[in-house]
Amino acid sequence: MTAAGTDGVATGGAGTWSFMLREQEAAELSAALGAPGRPTVLVAGEAGVGKSRLTEHVLDRYLAAGGRGRRCVASSALQEVPFGALVGLIPAHHMAAVAAGTQQLSVFAMVVEDVLAGGATDDRPFVVLIDDLHHLDDPSCGLLVQLTANAPVQLVATYRTGEPLPDGALPLWTAEGTVRVQLTAFGREDTEEVIRRTMGDATPEVRDALWQHSRGNALYLRELIVGSVAAGRIALHAGTWVLQQPLVGSTHLSEYLLQSVRRLPPVARRLADTLALCQPLPLAMFHGAELGALEALTMAGVAVTTGTPLTPEVRLSHPIYADVIRHQLTQVAQRAILAEVVDRIQPYRTVGDDVRMTVWHLDAGGAPPVDELVKAARAAMAGRDLLLAVRLTRAAQAAVPNHPTASLVLSDALYEMGEFEAAAVEATAALSVATDPDDQGLLVASLYRAYLWGLDDADGAKAVVDFALAVTPPGPAQTQLEVAAANALSFSDRPMEAMERLARLDRSVAETVDGSLFAPVREATLAQLGRTDEAVAVPVPEDAHALHTVVRTYALAEHGQVDDAAEVAQQLRTDVLGLALTLDQMWAALNAGRAHLIAGRPRSALVWAGDALIVAERAGLVAGQALTASVLAAAHAQLGDREGAEAADGIAERLQHVKGFLRAERAVGRAWTAFVRHEESTARALLVEAADGAAAAGQLVSETFLLHEHLRLGGAPHADRLAGLAARSASPLVRARALLAEATEAADSTALAAAGEAFAELGLHLYAAEAFAAAARAGKGRVATGHRTRSEDHRAHCEGAVTPLLEGAPDGPLALLSRREREIAALAVDGLSAREIGEKLFLSVRTVENHLHRVYVKLGTTNRKELARYFAVR
Repeated sequence: MTAAGTDGVATGGAGTWSFMLREQEAAELSAALGAPGRPTVLVAGEAGVGKSRLTEHVLDRYLAAGGRGRRCVASSALQEVPFGALVGLIPAHHMAAVAAGTQQLSVFAMVVEDVLAGGATDDRPFVVLIDDLHHLDDPSCGLLVQLTANAPVQLVATYRTGEPLPDGALPLWTAEGTVRVQLTAFGREDTEEVIRRTMGDATPEVRDALWQHSRGNALYLRELIVGSVAAGRIALHAGTWVLQQPLVGSTHLSEYLLQSVRRLPPVARRLADTLALCQPLPLAMFHGAELGALEALTMAGVAVTTGTPLTPEVRLSHPIYADVIRHQLTQVAQRAILAEVVDRIQPYRTVGDDVRMTVWHLDAGGAPPVDELVKAARAAMAGRDLLLAVRLTRAAQAAVPNHPTASLVLSDALYEMGEFEAAAVEATAALSVATDPDDQGLLVASLYRAYLWGLDDADGAKAVVDFALAVTPPGPAQTQLEVAAANALSFSDRPMEAMERLARLDRSVAETVDGSLFAPVREATLAQLGRTDEAVAVPVPEDAHALHTVVRTYALAEHGQVDDAAEVAQQLRTDVLGLALTLDQMWAALNAGRAHLIAGRPRSALVWAGDALIVAERAGLVAGQALTASVLAAAHAQLGDREGAEAADGIAERLQHVKGFLRAERAVGRAWTAFVRHEESTARALLVEAADGAAAAGQLVSETFLLHEHLRLGGAPHADRLAGLAARSASPLVRARALLAEATEAADSTALAAAGEAFAELGLHLYAAEAFAAAARAGKGRVATGHRTRSEDHRAHCEGAVTPLLEGAPDGPLALLSRREREIAALAVDGLSAREIGEKLFLSVRTVENHLHRVYVKLGTTNRKELARYFAVR
C-alpha cells in the first residue's frame, strides 16, 4: 500500500492499482526489455485492465536501471497527423522540418542519430513505448518498423482487445519472436485481494458489491472505491468498511465511460439509455435505424448480444455502464423511456417478465393494479430482492391500506432487513382487519418472528402464538402455531419445554405442514439437549431456508464437527450476500466464529465474529451482539490481547440485560477477560455459575463447554459431573471433554494423552495441544518428550493461541506461591490497591495485606515494584 487516501483508503498513484497483483506479467515484460534480438512486445487487454500503467511501470524500472526510452501516446485525434504520436522521439531542432512534411526516411535518420548519440546498443536498446497502438497513424507505424529492424530500438506497445490495428502495424504484429502478453480483468479472488490491500478490513457486502460492479476491471474498481468512499456510500464502522448505500463511481470514471456514449449518434445514445434502465431487452423488438444504432453500440464496446440463438438479447457490456448512464438521466427522461418500453415490449413478453414490467410501469409514474403489485412483491421476496418487495408492497398499500397479503409480504421483508419494530407494526395492523384464516395464521407467524428474533422478546412471541392457538381450530394452522411456540421456547434457552411441545405433534404431519420451520427447530432442540447424533443425521434439503443451514452449523459444532460447521457457516455467509438477510448473515458469521474458537483458531474467530458484530450492531440485533462479544473477548484473551478482550467484554457488559440464545455461554468471554486481568478466581466462579445455569436450562453441551473452560482456566475438573453428562449425550466432543476431566483429576499421563487423541480425531487442535501438554507434564522420560512433541505439532495449527493449560504451572520462584498468593500478587502488580483487590476477590483488606506479606517473604522482595520482575503484564 501507499499513501492513505480518502478516509483511510490507500490510493497511492493511479498506476499502483493497475499493476497490483501483476508481478508475473511485469517480470515477463522486464525480461523482454533488452533481450537478445530486441523482440517487439505487444500487450493487449480491454479498457481499464491496466495495460498503460503496467507498461509504464516496467519502462520506468528499465530507465532506473540505466536504460533509455520514451513513452508515446497514440490517439484518434492524432491519426490524421503523420508522426503526430511520435513527436517525443523527434529531436527539437528537427521539429520544424518534420512539420513541413519531411519524408519517412529523413525522420528515420533524425531519430536514429539521436538514439545512437544517447548510447543505445543492441544489448541496451532504446525502448519506445506506444500506448494505444490501434490509434497509430500509418506513417508512424512504418517508421517504427524501420527503427526496430535497422536500429538499436525495441518496441513495447499496448492495444485494446477487439480494436482493429492499422494496416501499417501488420509487420510489427507478425515480426519473428514477438512477445505477446494478454492482460485480463482480475478474477474474484484477486479482486478481493486488491480490496484488502487498498482498504484493509471490509465486510463481505462491500467486497461483493465492488466485485459485481467492477468485474475485476482495475480502473473501474479503483474509481468505485474512491467515489463510494468520498460519497459516504462505503464508510468505516468499528475499523471495518461497510456498505451504507449502493456504490457510485467517481466523477472521473463517469466522464471516462460517458465519452464512449457521447461520441455515438443520437439514436445509439437513446438505446444506451434504454438498456441502462431495462436491460436485457429482446433483439427482436428493434428495427430499422435502431439495428444500425445497436451495431454502433457494439462496435464502441458499450453493448453486447447475449441469450440464445433463438432468443437473442441485448445488454450493456459492463454493469458499471448501466450505473453511470442511469445516474445522468433525469427522472422525466427515465419515465419517458420506461413508458415506451412497457408499450413496445408487450409482443415479446416471456415468462418472468411480469415483475420487471410491473416495476417499469410503477417507475414510469403509472398505477399498476394492486394484484399485480402484490404478485410482483411475492416474486421479489422469492428472489430475495427485499428492497424491491418493500417498494412494491408500499405501492399496493397506498391503494389499499393494510391489504393483508401486501402487509404480510412487507412485514416479512422488513423482518429480513432487520427493521423489526416496523415489521411488528405492519403485521399487527394487518391482523386487525384480516378475515381470512390463512392470512391470519401467516400474519401471526410473521409477528411472533419479529418479537422473538428482532425484539428479543421470546415471551412476547410465545404470547402471540398462544393467543392465536386459543382461537384456532384443529388443523394445519394449529400445527404451524405449535411449531412456532416450540421455536420460541427452543431459541430462548428452554429446550426441554420445546421438546415437550414438539412431542405432542405428529412428526409426519408437522413436516408436511411446516417442514421449513419444524426441521430446524427440532434439530436445534436436539443439539442443545445433547442428542447431537439425531440432530445431524438428516441432510439439510438443498432448497431449505437459510435458518436450517444456520441451525445445522450449530448442531455440527455441538457434535464436534467444528471444521464442517465453520465451512458451512462461511459458505452460508457468502450465499446471503446482497440479500439483506441480516439475521442469517449475523448467525452465519457468528456460528463460523464460534466454531473457530472451539477449534482453537482465535484469529479466524476474530474475523468471523467481528463480521457478525458489525451486522448485528447495524441491524440492532442485540441478542446477537451479546453472544458475539463473548466470542470476541475469548478470542482476544487467548491471543494474549488484554485490551481487545476488555473492549469486547465492555460490549457484553452493556448487554447483560439481553435475553437471546445461549445466554450461559456468554460467561466464556467474560471469564477469559477476567483471567487476563489476573482475576482468576472471578473467572472460574463465572464459569461454574454459568454451567449451573445451562444445566437448569437443559443445555447439556453448553454445560460441558463451560465446565471444560473452567478446567482450562485452572479450575477443578468436575470429572464426575462431566462423566454423567457424557453418559447422557451422543456428542464425541462431550465424551472427549469428560475424558480430559477424568484424566486431569487422576493426573494420569496416559489418560491425558488419550484425551488428546480424542480431541485430535475431531480436529480440535488447541484442546489436543493442551491435553498433550498436560500429559507431558504428568509423564516422564521419552514418553513425556513424545507427548510434548505432539502438543507442539497441534499448537502449530492454533494461530498463536496462549492458554494456561499450554503453559502449565509456573516454575522457579513463583512455584513457591499458592494459587491465591499468585493471584493477589498479579493484581498488585497491575496497580490495584489492597482494598480494590479485596473487593474483586471478596476478601478483607487485612487478608489481602497478609497474603502480600507472605509473597514478599517467599520471593525475597519488599515492595510491588520488585514484584513486577516476576509477573508479565497481561
